[in-house]
Amino acid sequence: MNNMKLPVGIDQFDKLIKSGFYYVDKTRLIEQLLQNWGEVNLFTRPRRFGKTLNMSMLKSFFEIGTDKTLFDQLYKIQITAAKTSKYQKAVKYVTVKVK
Repeated sequence: MNNMKLPVGIDQFDKLIKSGFYYVDKTRLIEQLLQNWGEVNLFTRPRRFGKTLNMSMLKSFFEIGTDKTLFDQLYKIQITAAKTSKYQKAVKYVTVKVK
């Protein structure tokens, strides 16, 4: 049995995948965003519910020049490369942490 580490306090998608941490695959969110496209998308969730990690995953997927092999072992997204490249320049990643 493969014992994976729990990602306590890790909110960077690439670090989580590369280091072999336990990850609940939420990559279908990408597919849903592209199918139900909106000019602006707002993600509201309770505290400690994975908002930053989800945004980091989206950044890793859409950002030009990132390592796409991060997604190899995850849900196979049924989206053509032409469709994703259309959004790569349009996506803005903004994070705000209030403590």
